[in-house]
Amino acid sequence: MKYKVSIIVPVYNVDKYVEECIISLVHQTYRNIEIILVDDGSLDKSGKICDKWSQKDRRIKVIHKKNGGLSDARNVGIKKATGNYLAFVDGDDWVSINFIEKMLNSLIKYDADMAICKFARIFSDGSVNINSHNPHKIELLNRKEFFVKLTEDTEITNHIWRKIYKKELFNNTAFPIGKNFEDIYLMPELVKKCQKIINLPDIEYYYRQNDEGIVKNINLKNVTDHFEANIKEDNSIIKQEPELKKYVQTWHVIKDFGLLEDLKFVKTNLKDIEFLKDKIIADVKRQKWNSNYLPISTFKKILFTAKKYIPSFRNETIQRLGSKEIKKKLGKVKLKTILFKREYKTVKKFKQLKKDKKPIFLIISTPQHGNLGDEALKFGEIKFVKTYFSNYSLFLLPLDDLYMLPNIVKLVDDNDIVALHAGGNIGTLYPGIQKVQMKALSLLKNKKVFIFPQTFYFSDTQFGHYEIQKTDRILKSISKLIVFVRDAFSKEFILNNFKGITVKLMPDMALFLNPKISSLQKRHGALTLLRKDSEKTLSPKDKDKILNELEKKYSDIYESDMHLYYDGLSEKESKEAVIAQLKRVSSAELVVTDRLHGMLFCALTNTPCIVVKSKSPKIQGVYQWIKNNKYIELIENIDELSQAINRVTKQNNPILDRKKIEKKFVEMSQIIKES
Repeated sequence: MKYKVSIIVPVYNVDKYVEECIISLVHQTYRNIEIILVDDGSLDKSGKICDKWSQKDRRIKVIHKKNGGLSDARNVGIKKATGNYLAFVDGDDWVSINFIEKMLNSLIKYDADMAICKFARIFSDGSVNINSHNPHKIELLNRKEFFVKLTEDTEITNHIWRKIYKKELFNNTAFPIGKNFEDIYLMPELVKKCQKIINLPDIEYYYRQNDEGIVKNINLKNVTDHFEANIKEDNSIIKQEPELKKYVQTWHVIKDFGLLEDLKFVKTNLKDIEFLKDKIIADVKRQKWNSNYLPISTFKKILFTAKKYIPSFRNETIQRLGSKEIKKKLGKVKLKTILFKREYKTVKKFKQLKKDKKPIFLIISTPQHGNLGDEALKFGEIKFVKTYFSNYSLFLLPLDDLYMLPNIVKLVDDNDIVALHAGGNIGTLYPGIQKVQMKALSLLKNKKVFIFPQTFYFSDTQFGHYEIQKTDRILKSISKLIVFVRDAFSKEFILNNFKGITVKLMPDMALFLNPKISSLQKRHGALTLLRKDSEKTLSPKDKDKILNELEKKYSDIYESDMHLYYDGLSEKESKEAVIAQLKRVSSAELVVTDRLHGMLFCALTNTPCIVVKSKSPKIQGVYQWIKNNKYIELIENIDELSQAINRVTKQNNPILDRKKIEKKFVEMSQIIKES
């Protein structure tokens, strides 16, 4: 650890979040850091929280100053920094504990000037998504390649955070005072000094999407600053890389139209608004753009927006390209037509299976999203069907394709079986999925239907009670229905609220998997698999306690999650992701998790594991299936962690006891066949 990294954190009125940020920094696995907390005149308790942490960790420096804005706070931090490298983290965000180590190692390995990781947006409703789903391995970019991606502003953005830099990049370079969108002003100036830039594929930064922040608070100054920043950035890129001129100008048009849309939300200073609007329109007309550089969807959006603001621009574009080219680019294909074609192919495939004269085992609502637990459930279901229903043709209808069910249901006969995908999606935790799935089940009144082992969870609210009544009506409308649940709480809930429904308690479908784990594989370090979404119940202080305890016992600690935070996975992608996560878990000496399938991945890979409770009772319920395996332990309180670690790691050659689980799956198959 011969290199020192200075992490600069501007802090202003973020007392709700700043402790989570600081905790993520003090537990960085790369220890040679200084954390510079710049309290920019906070009016809340932020400054006191910073001072409290500086007394706990000598690496923390706190600077209290009069409010001067984000740029001024960062500039002050840069002047105080003594590290060889700089990183920036905003006070209401946080990072993974491996953030600095991963980024710095890549910089040193490739002798690069800047490293970038992916980031996840954390929304106020608890949802999480990745900034860009562009799967790749580590990329080594030159300046031109970086500017191409920066211009598109999707995979690589101007944000000064989620990056680490050689400190000398900031020599004679400072953030502009009094300007919003300061990152846009600065980024090309930093890249000018770079020879190599590393683009990493992993999420290491967690950005809190603050609805009250600058970007969401659309006013005349923000739009003006954004407009000026875009011009400065694009001119700088063109000056450095003249070959990119048309490419940059093309994407500049998109940015201008976006600003025109933003101006609709500004309601004051009408004369100034019109003046800025005219400047932006004039700027659009100056650009020498080329539609070939744009995806078709973006090109369509430009013409649609131009129709509202600059009809002449739209007409000239159409005239320049000619009718044949326009038809080729735009076509007349609407979303309904695309969905119809997709449905036609799917229904045709189902009909083809019917011609084989084998009964069909139809599983509906299977996932195509990055929740690795749901994906593991799907692969468990597939294996279950192939094992016990080998005389059936298997057909999966994903959640996003449930709109096709009305036409597929018409083809389902009495010999076929329809199953709803397993998991924890029945109830009020995920209202959108609940609505779609209940609509699908309502179409299956006269079919042979069962629900793969689920957790039922309804909130004790007016909405929750309404959903219980609605679900009760739909389930009772199905004449041949068997509901399998994976926890005793759900079974009792159904018996009390859905009287007359046949319900059976069975293991989680992921436990049907049997991954091959080499007994010769060496395990190393501790791994955390902790939630970041709406089901998260651990506080930042809880996480601090967990990490403190792990640091006492392990020299290496890694952070991961059971979610990729993007949708649209192909079958190949999801399978590879599940296998990769099983390997990651199996390589750890210990896992600490609050995720159900984090626990089950440990069970499947014989990995010592400590499990802490989450919002839903599903963890406690499913734990009953594996509690006799002493290398997995569920704890009620974080204070129990130290002793629990000692117990689970002392188990010799832990191996999952499958006898009870396998017996129940045999019983489950018989119940389905006899129904």
